[in-house]
Amino acid sequence: MASDGQTERINQVLEQFLCGYSNHLQTDWSDLLPLAEFSYNNAEHASTQLTPFFANYRYHPRFSFDNTDPASSALFPAAHSYADQLKQLHDYVCGELVKANSQLAEQFDKHQLPAPQFQPGDRVWLSADNIRSLHPTKKLDYRRLGPFSVSEVISSHAYCLQLPPSMKIHNVFHVDRLEPYVANTIPNWVDHRYRDPLFYLVRWVGYGPDHNSWEPASNLTHASDLITEFHTVNPTRPSPTHG
Repeated sequence: MASDGQTERINQVLEQFLCGYSNHLQTDWSDLLPLAEFSYNNAEHASTQLTPFFANYRYHPRFSFDNTDPASSALFPAAHSYADQLKQLHDYVCGELVKANSQLAEQFDKHQLPAPQFQPGDRVWLSADNIRSLHPTKKLDYRRLGPFSVSEVISSHAYCLQLPPSMKIHNVFHVDRLEPYVANTIPNWVDHRYRDPLFYLVRWVGYGPDHNSWEPASNLTHASDLITEFHTVNPTRPSPTHG
């Protein structure tokens, strides 16, 4: 069934934030969908300068609340958790709508600007398009993988990457599928997995959940305090010391 561009964009925004907020097995996305719908309908759109809710009903839903009262939080922990999550998702959708307003211009510029040039040893992100993963739903999967090191320059538009053996795919990619990697400070861990070597799912400061990336433990020697904190909170998870 065909759909118009506006519907496609709405679906992309909702999929993007479900990707960022659903758990690793993607079993809770249906619980998050009502929050996603409310947040989208209560976010201002650039084309109308109105929220869809106000355009339909001519008033804004009550959205302000004081969630700092410890006594109330103790009595109604589920309600406070829901309110916190709603606020986070609302802020996220508002940011995604701002990002969507400049997307067309960015796509145009992408085809007008010269392709980035990489050298052996440079680290890059790899687009996850057409690459299978262990996640059940591709739409909610990570948008890019890595970062990986460039091992060889095949041409100005093709590069060989140093991939882990577990990926079992061809390691030469067109430059359109690559993005330069910029190192960032790590605020916290989202998850980790053990496949020899040990990998951690990292959430980067200043970036949304779509920029989370799996990093081998060898890349995170500068964050030993955070690794210790992660395993203190998750004592049953595999660690570099006991596997």
